[in-house]
Amino acid sequence: MNQKIIKIKNRQIGGGSPCFIIAEVGINHNGSFKNALKLIDAAKESGCDAVKFQVFKAENMYSKKAGNIEFNKLVYPIYNRVKEFELPPEWVPELKEYCRKKDIIFFSSVCDEESADFMDKYIDIFKLTSYSITHLPLQEHIAKKGKAVIFSTGGANLDEVKRAYNNISGYNKKIAILQCIAKYPCPLEYANVNVIKKLQRTFPEAIIGYSDHTADPVKVPSAATAVGAKIIEKHITLNKNMPGPDHSFALEPHELKKMVNAIRATEEKIRGRKRIRIDRILLGKEEKKTEKIETYLRNFAFRAIFAGKNIKKGEELTKENICILRKGKFKYGLEPEYYDKIIGKKALRDLEEGKPIRLDGIKKNTVAIIQARLNSERLNKKVLMDIGNKSILELIIHRLKKSKKIDNIIIATSTNKENDRIASLAEKLKIDCFRGSEEDVLERIFNAAKKFKADIVVRITADEPLIDPKIVDRAISGHIEKKSEYTSTTIKRTFPKGVDVEVLNFNCLKKLNSIVKTKYGREHVTSYIHNNKGKFRINSLETKKLKRRYILTVDEIHDLKFIKELFDHFRSDDFYTEEIIKFLDRRISIRVDGSNKGGLGHVYRCLALAKELRKEGFDIQFIMQDLDDVPEKIKEEGFDVVKIKKGLNEREREEEFIEILRIKRTRLVIIDLLKIDYDFSDKIKELGIKIVSLDILGKMRLNPDVIINRSIIEERHKNYNFNLCTKFYLGPRYEILDGDFGNAHRIKRKIHKKVRNVLLTLGGSDPKNLSPRVIEALDNPGLNINVIIGPAYKNTKQIEDMLEKSKGSFKVFYNIKNMARFMLGSDIAITAGGKTLYELAATGTPALICCEVPHQVENAGAFEKRGSVINLGLYPSRKKIREMFVQLSKNHRKRALMSKAGKKIVDGMGLKRVADIIKEEMLQMKL
Repeated sequence: MNQKIIKIKNRQIGGGSPCFIIAEVGINHNGSFKNALKLIDAAKESGCDAVKFQVFKAENMYSKKAGNIEFNKLVYPIYNRVKEFELPPEWVPELKEYCRKKDIIFFSSVCDEESADFMDKYIDIFKLTSYSITHLPLQEHIAKKGKAVIFSTGGANLDEVKRAYNNISGYNKKIAILQCIAKYPCPLEYANVNVIKKLQRTFPEAIIGYSDHTADPVKVPSAATAVGAKIIEKHITLNKNMPGPDHSFALEPHELKKMVNAIRATEEKIRGRKRIRIDRILLGKEEKKTEKIETYLRNFAFRAIFAGKNIKKGEELTKENICILRKGKFKYGLEPEYYDKIIGKKALRDLEEGKPIRLDGIKKNTVAIIQARLNSERLNKKVLMDIGNKSILELIIHRLKKSKKIDNIIIATSTNKENDRIASLAEKLKIDCFRGSEEDVLERIFNAAKKFKADIVVRITADEPLIDPKIVDRAISGHIEKKSEYTSTTIKRTFPKGVDVEVLNFNCLKKLNSIVKTKYGREHVTSYIHNNKGKFRINSLETKKLKRRYILTVDEIHDLKFIKELFDHFRSDDFYTEEIIKFLDRRISIRVDGSNKGGLGHVYRCLALAKELRKEGFDIQFIMQDLDDVPEKIKEEGFDVVKIKKGLNEREREEEFIEILRIKRTRLVIIDLLKIDYDFSDKIKELGIKIVSLDILGKMRLNPDVIINRSIIEERHKNYNFNLCTKFYLGPRYEILDGDFGNAHRIKRKIHKKVRNVLLTLGGSDPKNLSPRVIEALDNPGLNINVIIGPAYKNTKQIEDMLEKSKGSFKVFYNIKNMARFMLGSDIAITAGGKTLYELAATGTPALICCEVPHQVENAGAFEKRGSVINLGLYPSRKKIREMFVQLSKNHRKRALMSKAGKKIVDGMGLKRVADIIKEEMLQMKL
């Protein structure tokens, strides 16, 4: 639960405090000071924490030309009706003092900057109505005062709530957000109480509450409290039958008390962990969007930019001659987010006082035109394919809206019927859409620019969901500063493909439309400029920081998968090229397999390496066959795993592996496969991916950039073609062990004369189930035997049954994390012949080796030749294990020599060495 706290006088909002209950008087005083005092009394007697009024100036709310409104079968000018509801300023000090004496918090909604300044000395918390959620200048004005801000969200979608929150939080962190439905009264089925949960997750630093417009006094407030609301706001009235727009759904005093009691009863149930019944109809979905029933009031009361005075053609727009008002009956108008963008621009025609301003009324109209259609040769209908919760086209629009230089965004599609879906989306998003020729794209773009009076055209193709507004703004600024006719990132490509921007003057576009005659030239709008550079004033936008090698466009299905993965990684719609490049430059894939039957040593080795590289900030993902739930064990360590489909032969598996690398845009791949029968390395290198091979047998057929063969067997190093441009790192000093083994190697090892402590571990899976055989061989009451069971071992019950009947002192451990500690505490170890051989050597632990697969016999033989272990061969008998254990136990000198020999072979620093090699390879690719 959200623990954010806001303190207002002697009250605390949020944290573990009771729900903060606000009685919304609003305009229900009906111009009577006596009514206002009675409403305060009702709020106090009901147990509310605060009482809230609305403070505004009618001239700052609606234009006198906003139209008429009907009420009680009478028609009034909107402005006049609103004027009647103004709170007389001389009341405010008296209301404040009355509330102080009653010990109830007094504050108000403020609807304009003038009212905010007036109320600043009387209130300790500001409220912004739902209809100010797009009024960014007002939000900033209030936030800068440093007092807590509560804002409602009726009629808004989640993106608008995010924008308001980000805007306010840039100046003030004391923020509360109220879920709200802009309908009076609101039907219970539209209450959408579950949106509280969505807001809590989205805004963890804010306090979340609910502003209720339903007529019922109990249902929604109780449900909202149960879901986690820390603030409840509800309109109050002295009598529902009083004249005025907000009385019919407001609560009378006895209902208000009923609501407060219900909220407190719900809180008591929460504290007592009692079951709370909530009518399902109230919950809705965890989706914050504009509901259909909110559309009318959204269009009527949301803000737009108006001409505050008559503005002549060519006159500069200033803060003195434009203002932000509610739209009323006007059907158009620039949203307040454009306020700062249009200051300083000049009127393209006369602008009438009291009417909304449109972009086409302002000079130097910079228009982004998105060239979009459903028909695509390589990936049909891609523009409407979803990435996260938005289509590609929606993402492009969302990101272009972040531009500070673009005045308007247009979708230019064709008149073909299949593109009706694009036109419908444009209408839904309130984006202008132009429809023209399917094949003559130049004509379509030109006519779109002409219709929407573009002075400067920013041409964007619809396969660029990662279009970067910073690059767009840089292109526009450079275009204007250098007085160019055409600016592009593609004249000399230094940016990644997929963030391409073209900027053209309208007259340049007009010239192209006139002189280009070929079908190719008209389909590829600016190809003529590229082929005739001397005929145009051209500006080439270039970069040294970004990498051209990356492809961030969507042409094929694998591109779409990759882009989806980026959005999943960043968990936002607002990440840009520099962040993407930084992320991709540190991307490494690991191709490894492991199973209960084949063993898990390779997997554990790669897992240790992945953890070490992750510490250095690299992004690691595993690519594996789905064998014995091994990928799930990797996921438990926090790594992404891509599973290769089952039922494929080796060639099909590797083809899918290469396709995964293509989708992942991997920079370097580490391959640790025991058997590779054909060379597929060239196909990987064609993707610009560097290959590091972790080999041990010396039989692989790849041609990698780096080979790291950790094998102690020197014969295995002789099979390589040393004439290739490959770097070789050979020998056991490159064995990858957990960091604990490096520390263990530095500990001076004491070898006891008498053997008391024995370690038994036969790998992650013990595929031949030799553990029971060894336990029988060691069943001696004089020994303390630690049995380590690997995560993939399938015969645990057999072991447990044996140990219950045994004479010896056995302890069983599962999935241990610190093998080095167990080895250091053991006088003798009995293990398998894989990776454990190197761990034994690093810790200086004498050991008997029970080989479980044929290649382990050769490994164990090599360590035995160097004196660190005794090789018992493949599947040794119980008798042989017992005899060799007894012999070694009695031979203290041999054990001491074995310990010293092992430490000479492996120093435990291989993990760091290999990680450093890979870091160096990644660094070289950046240079």
